[in-house]
Amino acid sequence: MTIENKPFLSRATHVAFRRRTVLLAGIPIVAGALLPLQTTTALAKSRPTPTPTATATPTPSSGSGSWASTGSMAMAHSHGAAALLNSGQVLIAGDNYINYLGSGVIPPTAEVYNPTTGQWTATTGEMVELVNNTTATRLANGQVLVAGGQDNFAGTASATAQIYDPSTGLWTQTGRLNVARASHSAVLLPSGKVLVVGGANSSGQILSAELFDLTSGVWAVTGSTSATHSNDPLFLLGNGLVLVAGGGNGVSELFNPATGVWTLTGSLNSIRFNHAGSLLSDGRVIVAGGEAPFTGALYTSAEVYNPTTGLWTLTGSMSTARYDLTATFLGNGKVLAAGGVGSSGFALSSAELYDPTTGTWASAGNMPAPYSSQTATRLGNGQVLIAGGITNTSLYSPS
Repeated sequence: MTIENKPFLSRATHVAFRRRTVLLAGIPIVAGALLPLQTTTALAKSRPTPTPTATATPTPSSGSGSWASTGSMAMAHSHGAAALLNSGQVLIAGDNYINYLGSGVIPPTAEVYNPTTGQWTATTGEMVELVNNTTATRLANGQVLVAGGQDNFAGTASATAQIYDPSTGLWTQTGRLNVARASHSAVLLPSGKVLVVGGANSSGQILSAELFDLTSGVWAVTGSTSATHSNDPLFLLGNGLVLVAGGGNGVSELFNPATGVWTLTGSLNSIRFNHAGSLLSDGRVIVAGGEAPFTGALYTSAEVYNPTTGLWTLTGSMSTARYDLTATFLGNGKVLAAGGVGSSGFALSSAELYDPTTGTWASAGNMPAPYSSQTATRLGNGQVLIAGGITNTSLYSPS
């Protein structure tokens, strides 16, 4: 297979093609990954055999939980997307093959993590189209929808939507998006439909949103947002509305699935991109970190949204400024902010814990390796799996 190094969409299109935070069925997930306890076009390739690596014994991290290394992936899955499967395993899909040019080896496009063994294995089939900056949403039937993204070979946003079936390990193509997009966000609605919002393509930022119907396999255009949203987190609120937080001018908007209409709600106190967020146990929403437009300044600050008032309020700040981080809701009510890119321009290994009862952050120790463009998935046992950006993966065990 010949792999061309096609140009990435320009930064002028927005800092758009980076990892983003999304939500599935009202539970905070990063890159389609977190839950509470919660076609097959083959690519000819030479695949290495991963060396088995047992899960390491966790080591203490200042009384705030512990970190440990776990099995390594065959592919880094930078800017990929992850989803927790019904089996408790984790699917991660997508990457940029440019990272492997000249290596003579093309790793698998998707892999599955087994928490019991701590090992990653390639999916039986390859993705229909290899993309990055995409979303992965677990559907009501247990399958996973990967929609859009940046095509690795064409170097442009894709309209392809593909479904992974855990029972067969195979990928099949489903209905195409009406608008090709990457760096968008997705959320599973109570109706079983999937809402996809924003993103960007070669024409620029995208205002449109679409709904996927699993029964028909068709995408339908729904109401458009007032502002552009790329890499902005989506949250399914307790009242059934969907909140998209941040983006153009710091605007936040609410989507009503019953009417298909977006309405403005309170704006963030700071205009931020490439931030992360999570629902809190009381129904509020927190966003943290990110970077400012134009200046590129990084934020330590965090804000909390109250669905009752529709307002954002500043809360305690993190110790370290970061963007491209992940934010994961833990079973104890706290939120884990991990990795990302710091002011030095390098990936971070540090992590922090937000306590909504005090509105403050505390150190969660250092991960075994620095991560950016990663995913974070809360496993059924309460641990958090950090994967993507590098082949090494890590586990966080809350205290």
